[in-house]
Amino acid sequence: MAIKDVDLAYAAGLIDGEGCICLSRWHKKNIHGELDHGWAYTLSVTVQMTTPQEPAFMYDVFNKEFGGLYKVYQKRNSNTKPVFHWRISCSSCAPFLKSLLPYLLGKKPQALAAIEYAEWIANHPAHGKRGRSTEEHKYQEEMWVRIKGLKQNNRVYDS
Repeated sequence: MAIKDVDLAYAAGLIDGEGCICLSRWHKKNIHGELDHGWAYTLSVTVQMTTPQEPAFMYDVFNKEFGGLYKVYQKRNSNTKPVFHWRISCSSCAPFLKSLLPYLLGKKPQALAAIEYAEWIANHPAHGKRGRSTEEHKYQEEMWVRIKGLKQNNRVYDS
């Protein structure tokens, strides 16, 4: 069953207003839990709110087509509201963001950069224990800086 245009537009509004398009990085660890050389990167799109309806909508409408994760977080011994969280990551990000492109406004530059990165990853799989080449690591770092800059400075996407 095709996803309705109205649902795509609503999801784009949620991403623009309350969502996050993120390329995260962290130090890799080896099988012994020791810090390894270099960074690891993960692309994700999230909607996180203190009301359950919107993240639940994202899961209900998009899970079958793109996958995703829906969780509720509540701090222990806290009077804070629970946080409802929907997330999609890695290879699912590009097709999901492409479906929203006609409707995205503020986060369209981030979406375009994220799609570019996701498509690059699909065409450049890691090489087992050897990992990525220096050039591949350089590209990942450049994309991390670029997406972070788009988030912080609302720069216009350079094509």
